Amino acid sequence: MSVLVTGATGYVGQRLALRLAEGGDTVHALVRSPEKAKAIAHPRIAIFPGDITDRASLDRAAAGCRQAFHAAALVSVWAKDPEDYRRVNVEGTLNLLGAATAAGIERVVITSTAGVFGPSEGELVDEATPRRVPFFNEYESSKAEMHAAVRERVAAGADAVIVCPTRVYGPGPLVEGNAATKMIARYVAGKWRALPGDGNRSGNYVYIEDIIDGHVAAMAKSRPGEAYILGGDNATYRAFFSTLAEVSGVRHRLYPVPTAALMAFAHTEQARANWFGRKPLITPSWVRRYSFDWANASTKAEAELGYAPRSLRDGLAMTVEWLRMTASSGQT
Repeated sequence: MSVLVTGATGYVGQRLALRLAEGGDTVHALVRSPEKAKAIAHPRIAIFPGDITDRASLDRAAAGCRQAFHAAALVSVWAKDPEDYRRVNVEGTLNLLGAATAAGIERVVITSTAGVFGPSEGELVDEATPRRVPFFNEYESSKAEMHAAVRERVAAGADAVIVCPTRVYGPGPLVEGNAATKMIARYVAGKWRALPGDGNRSGNYVYIEDIIDGHVAAMAKSRPGEAYILGGDNATYRAFFSTLAEVSGVRHRLYPVPTAALMAFAHTEQARANWFGRKPLITPSWVRRYSFDWANASTKAEAELGYAPRSLRDGLAMTVEWLRMTASSGQT
């Protein structure tokens, strides 16, 4: 079967395209960079240069496909033009759905983020939890707008579902969308000593292969128009690094970095970005975001999709093993 994958050179898209090809599907990979496409070289992966903001390139890639996975998105902490988030994440998704309809694609699985449901306040957040705080940045708000647009298309007859990963980590390119693994790599290498805030804010962490399992299950078992959180274990920063130290055998003293200090640094980065057009490491809106707890439940995906994520301990152990193997082979 032929399957379209957008964002096929990104963190999730790359592993998804390879998994599908390894399973026997013919993958039509929409990519913006032919150079990055070398990472997904496979006899059953056909490269289609293009962009989700270019409908014509989507039409070419979608031709002959029966299914589509839409993993392309703008996930950067900053964009020179904030409207780019909407142009890519909302309008690009609608372009994809239009191309899918024109090509006769039967179902589309769209990758979003659990961040659209908001932070937790003493309880686990799931798909039905009402958001209690405003969106922190254009990335979140554009994804929420995309959810609403997809529901409208489903009401008009489209067959599309949305999967919402939490903080993904594990083997893969150390790009911006793989921030958690970059943090793990720096800790193991002795280059990470920071404990954000007091270290007691929680997040949900999910291993990359579990995310791919969730995507595949959503294609086969989900209900049209539904959203599914794909998460793993909830852990505070202190618990996360404690587990990482245990499985890696590497122990470093971590130093709490007050939120006020992080915010001052973020304002400096934002100012430099505004003045010189250089992408900041972090912005004030993202510091505010991470000053909340983000504990999630994946019970809906577990019940309806058979989703079964591994533990944080097992995922971190596999990630550390991969980092050491790639370092010893000279791949990093």
